[in-house]
Amino acid sequence: MADDADAAVAFAQRVEEVQDLVQGLVVEAAEALVDGKFESCGCSSPDQAKQGMKSPSE
Repeated sequence: MADDADAAVAFAQRVEEVQDLVQGLVVEAAEALVDGKFESCGCSSPDQAKQGMKSPSE
């Protein structure tokens, strides 16, 4: 019975580790995607991208 409890705890910890890994990869991928969009418009920051997107009448 104690082995079952230990196995459940170990499994839960493993699931959490995998979840953290996947979440980290998703965040890294999203940041790379956003950085790529700024670079493609010649901008170095979100603020600079916003300024470049203003209409000529502003």
